[in-house]
Amino acid sequence: MDLEERLAKVHKELASGRLRLETNVQVKVVRPILRSLGWDDADSSHLRAEYPTDNGRVDDALLDGSGYPVVFVEAKRQGYLKDPASRDIAERQMFGYVRRQPAQLLLLTDGETWDLYLRRTLGSPAERRFLSLDLTAPDNLEQAASGFRTFLDRGAVLEGRALQAAQARLVHQADRRVRRRAIQIAWRALLHPADESL
Repeated sequence: MDLEERLAKVHKELASGRLRLETNVQVKVVRPILRSLGWDDADSSHLRAEYPTDNGRVDDALLDGSGYPVVFVEAKRQGYLKDPASRDIAERQMFGYVRRQPAQLLLLTDGETWDLYLRRTLGSPAERRFLSLDLTAPDNLEQAASGFRTFLDRGAVLEGRALQAAQARLVHQADRRVRRRAIQIAWRALLHPADESL
């Protein structure tokens, strides 16, 4: 099944609201999408479930040709990431797992929201998040397909294109934050001059 068809099917599954367990999200949403991106979850050279780390087990590790993890996937029950406190807990858990691991890309998802992070960069998890996709709105599925192909397609990951695109996107986002902040400061300075007599 191609990616667009898979995303349409997943969208219907998510709309049913029946994915109450993390395992359901993994089996009915995450792994089928990964399959459409070239990751064979039945092949242990592609995907290893419950990958052991020093601080626990990551739900899934996507592996390179030598068996080293290149992407870690942490799944939660449907809707879990809507709550900011829950998202914060999940991010801390995920980053705790990967301290001394080779995986560069991290995926945190509850099926509805797909957050992608760079592991080896400075900042909080929110500052390391380079992409957030929402699979609940049907008009977002084309954008989601593009993001999945860029950052999670097996060929793009193994050839390093996904990592390069993620790094470039994170730099672009940081530049936008700096520019936005500078505009806010300049606007305040125009509206509130230091000399009130003006």
